[in-house]
Amino acid sequence: MEIKYLDHFNIKASKGQLSEVRDFYIDVLGFKVGFRPKLSGPGQWLYAGSNAMVHLSEDENRTSRKAEDFLDHIAMRCVGVNEFAKKLDEYSIQFRPAYIPEIDLTQLFFKDPAGVTIELNFKGEKLSE
Repeated sequence: MEIKYLDHFNIKASKGQLSEVRDFYIDVLGFKVGFRPKLSGPGQWLYAGSNAMVHLSEDENRTSRKAEDFLDHIAMRCVGVNEFAKKLDEYSIQFRPAYIPEIDLTQLFFKDPAGVTIELNFKGEKLSE
């Protein structure tokens, strides 16, 4: 099992705020809107080259202007999904698995001790039953 690199970060905000955030990342930093698989809620993925580095998710409950209220999660690209799941179990860390068939990606979601959601992504790997 190994963490390869930081995959993306996710910002959740109201629809109006997300438009401002999207425009900032596009206009100021040069990101481009690109492919996003069918996920549970509305949002967009912003790409730097071929990498979807900034994920934007709509959440009408997020309305403050404090940064800590908008950073939803940090994602890392990894290998060894079953080994990581076993390690989380060994540490009694509850996690939620997900699979996105459109991009053959298995995900493990859990919280760090500070309450930040961590998302581990495993391309081409499936969690054993």
